Amino acid sequence: MPRRLGAIYCFQRPCKIYASPVSKLLKKIAANENDVEEDEEDDTGFDCITSACRLARSPRFSNIVDGKAKLAYLCNEKGFDTHGGCMALNVAEWNVSQGTVVQQSDRTVVSVVLLPGEQGPSEVISGIEFPGLWFNQLPIQCFTPDLKHILTTSEWGCSTRIISISLENGSISAIKFNLLDRNSDEGEPSQRFLGFTEEGCAIVTQSEANCPLVLGCLQPDFADSSSSLHPSHLIASMPPFSCTSAGGGAPCFKPGMGYSYQIISVEPQHGDIKVPVGGVLLLPEPLANEKPPLIVVPHGGPHT
Repeated sequence: MPRRLGAIYCFQRPCKIYASPVSKLLKKIAANENDVEEDEEDDTGFDCITSACRLARSPRFSNIVDGKAKLAYLCNEKGFDTHGGCMALNVAEWNVSQGTVVQQSDRTVVSVVLLPGEQGPSEVISGIEFPGLWFNQLPIQCFTPDLKHILTTSEWGCSTRIISISLENGSISAIKFNLLDRNSDEGEPSQRFLGFTEEGCAIVTQSEANCPLVLGCLQPDFADSSSSLHPSHLIASMPPFSCTSAGGGAPCFKPGMGYSYQIISVEPQHGDIKVPVGGVLLLPEPLANEKPPLIVVPHGGPHT
């Protein structure tokens, strides 16, 4: 297959992170056309700062302290063939005045996980241990205000969870909280990190089955706290909404018919790697002696 550019949906395509000075370009943009000298030189070239990685994306800078900032990015040295895959987290010191990575400061904080449980916390969420970093972009505000942790949202089994990553030793912990203050028997809730307030509180969301999205807040000490359930308070509840689609055939679920669902976990019968694969099984309510049809919606990219 010929090489294709762009990594909006196809994250297996080679991509790297480059650095280039833009001070003269910004000066030209800000100045009036009459003020720009014709013989003024352009900015110099660019440097690749992730040359050792086949895949690298999502650079994020921390606040500047003593002329330096921390640079975090996602990478995978070997890459993968599927549209998405597990990524590593690298952090480096960035010299602001020179616009370069400080030599020998680039290090891997979280490595690529091949099998769940190889590293990270031993706790089980959605039926599996820590599966690695499964997301495409770091939050814009991923560094905690004290620059000791990175906070992000990652897929973990059938749910998305907020995790805290220590920049000192790479230890990972799942941030546990419950904005709805209720016990659900319908699977793990999904929670997301949105950003920090000026006081250092974390703004988060939570969603569960049969419950609209809610917005909440965690207190500033959540990253260092060893509490099994972090204090949180509800900010707002989102109103429920519905979606409809029109088609030529009869609807699979007729109005008033109702349906149920089950969260299932199965292991592949083939291959040497036995990792649980989560799924959602939708079932209509039984109809007399009729068996409902089974609808399978496979998905694949250009390589399938």
